[in-house]
Amino acid sequence: MSNLKALRRAKEQQHSRQSGNGAMASTHEDQSEGPSRPHLVSVQKQDGVDTPGTAREGEIIPPTHQMREKIAGSGLLDDRTRGTQQADMAEADLEARLADVLHHYSDVAKEQSLGDILIIRKNVGTIRDKYIDIGLKLYAIQQATPEVYKAITRDPSLIDLTSDSDISKLRTVGEAISSKKVRIEWLPKSKEAAYEVAKLDHGVIQEGLKSGQIGPHAKVTAVKAWVKSKTSRPLLGSLDTIDSIDEKIGVLLRRKEEIEAEAERRIGLITLEIRDLKQKKQVLLAQGDADQ
Repeated sequence: MSNLKALRRAKEQQHSRQSGNGAMASTHEDQSEGPSRPHLVSVQKQDGVDTPGTAREGEIIPPTHQMREKIAGSGLLDDRTRGTQQADMAEADLEARLADVLHHYSDVAKEQSLGDILIIRKNVGTIRDKYIDIGLKLYAIQQATPEVYKAITRDPSLIDLTSDSDISKLRTVGEAISSKKVRIEWLPKSKEAAYEVAKLDHGVIQEGLKSGQIGPHAKVTAVKAWVKSKTSRPLLGSLDTIDSIDEKIGVLLRRKEEIEAEAERRIGLITLEIRDLKQKKQVLLAQGDADQ
């Protein structure tokens, strides 16, 4: 066991001792067992003398190594135990990969840094779930209430976004998922990279998956470079089919809708600016008349 794991185990044992003060062990009459119950030991005192491997009356001791192996073999490991094992494996992997830099710091600093990295990993894992959920809901709004969707694109602050381009990109991702062109597990963690994938034809996406260019860890620059390399050279031997033509038409229609929505938004902004300028002009004219 590494020093960091030993330090963490010591803290857990200290916490267990503190939370277990004053608590009584289960009696021998309570024979209930289960993956979520702690293994408690209650024995009679032996003339005030403790023998190795035994516990005082009412004392709680952790299960022995043999007992742990028996529990593991019987399939009684609960979610908390499995989660602890996974956390240990993740921490060990991080510690090994960062060994060259971790040796500069104390065990306490190492543990803090590794713990922060594990938390960051967990939060990063939720980023994709969140942008996918937003994209699906935006697409649903567009399908059910198109005018509401247009209003959102004109005023992104309605959904606490600052850019209408983000709305369009997220909606494109939501549509690609809803149409089953892509699966959620294929999409990169970055919404920008996911958007680049969602724009592609189904056949291109499949090719990217097979070649490893598309996947959860794909970066937006890598996806763009790969797509550019494909479109910059002729696709020899490729023939259009009815399905591929329909798919291309669908892509163009969606692009047309995006351009129209963007144009409508820009026209709206220009109209508002013209109105403001006319109002200022009227104010200035009124002031001039008053001066005369």
